[in-house]
Amino acid sequence: MELEVVDASPDALRKAARDETIEAYGRPMPLKLIAPRKTSQATSRQQVEAVVLAGRSWGVEAVCGRNPVYDGEGAVVAILDMGINREHAAFNDPELEIVEQDFTGTGNGDTDDQIAVELTTAALEDAKTHCTGGELTELVGALDTEGDAESPIMQGLRLAFEAYETKSFRDELSDCRSTEEFDRMLEDLDLFQTYIGADVDELVKRVKEAQDEWESEHYPERDDDEGRYSGRSEGPYIDQEVVEMFNTLRSES
Repeated sequence: MELEVVDASPDALRKAARDETIEAYGRPMPLKLIAPRKTSQATSRQQVEAVVLAGRSWGVEAVCGRNPVYDGEGAVVAILDMGINREHAAFNDPELEIVEQDFTGTGNGDTDDQIAVELTTAALEDAKTHCTGGELTELVGALDTEGDAESPIMQGLRLAFEAYETKSFRDELSDCRSTEEFDRMLEDLDLFQTYIGADVDELVKRVKEAQDEWESEHYPERDDDEGRYSGRSEGPYIDQEVVEMFNTLRSES
């Protein structure tokens, strides 16, 4: 099926209705963004309750006008989502019947705690198969690592570390192109060891060896013990070409 957008006159639309090669046509639906309302000192729950009591619905005026011909009576509304909070003020109507169906096995309803658990579970499940150092650092920073060492979160983080170690570490190490990037990898490894108890000794050794090799290649005269280039003298640096140029000028004058 081919979809085409055209500017059509009323006569053209009548012809389209009789054209057997045209499956269907539709008129454009004017849309506009809903202008935000000014905030007040009232809580969001209080604002919702006031709107419900006033018999108004958020956004209806922007879509259907101030006096819509449809009031929703007899309509069945189906929402396929993570769940709803039945205690929300928007559902505070004794005549409103809410029928819930669990399609995932996690139970009906939706609370902040439930959302956090589901998001955490999804993030850790994804990290078990592939996880970069940056992603694992974000997970460690976002999740609670101070509880039981055998909690689902800690087990998931250790599996995420295994994915990082076996699938991402080598590529990230080979991509390091500066001292700062090597140092960042070492900081991440220290974080993983501190907060999830990961065994990082071998990885730290590999990073330091790669860093030493990279710095010896790019800074061959660097003196690691003194923190400076060993080829330099202790006295002030003097450019011999500049000295020769001034000597030439003196001789010519």
